[in-house]
This record gives sequence, C-alpha cells and structure tokens, in this order.
Amino acid sequence: HADDLQNFFASWINVRIANKTRKKIWITSFFATIWSLWMQRNEVIFKQQQLDWQALYHTIKWRVAMWTRAWEEDMPYSVEMLAQTSMPCQGCSSFVGLEGSR
Repeated sequence: HADDLQNFFASWINVRIANKTRKKIWITSFFATIWSLWMQRNEVIFKQQQLDWQALYHTIKWRVAMWTRAWEEDMPYSVEMLAQTSMPCQGCSSFVGLEGSR
C-alpha cells in the first residue's frame, strides 16, 4: 500500500545521523533497496527467475555505492569501499569499516 511505503520512507529519512555523508548514504540505501526489490520482483514475475537473496543483497550494496558516488562526487570513500562494507547499522552511529578512513 502506498501509504505504508510513504510512512516507511518518512521513518527512514527521520533517522538521526549527524554525519552528512553517512546521511546521504542512508537515504540512498532506501531508494537502492526499493528499486532493487522492484527489479527483482519483475525478474521473478516476468522471467520466472528464482529469487537469490544473497545476489539481491550484493546488488543493493553496489547500487548504494554507485548512486552515492554519483550523487556526491567528493565522497571520501571509493565505490569499492562502499560496496564492500556493511550498510549503516544500528542507530546509524557508525558505518562498519569506514571509521577513520577519511
């Protein structure tokens, strides 16, 4: 339902993240996840492909990395570094693997 997605998005963007770069990564991860789920849904429905959760997870991580990099040219992290680390985690106070890599 569209209202559920709008509420979910509102909750997502209202997560408090002090670091501007990490906040952009967090917001980008919402759109990359939704887009990847939609594309995977189409593959399953229209091409009868099997859902591979591991591949979907890696696709989302790479999309977040590439979209964030495109959005923020002076990003202090490489696409590879972004894609190889975990998503912003619990409370968004840290980004696993990126501390001190500025």
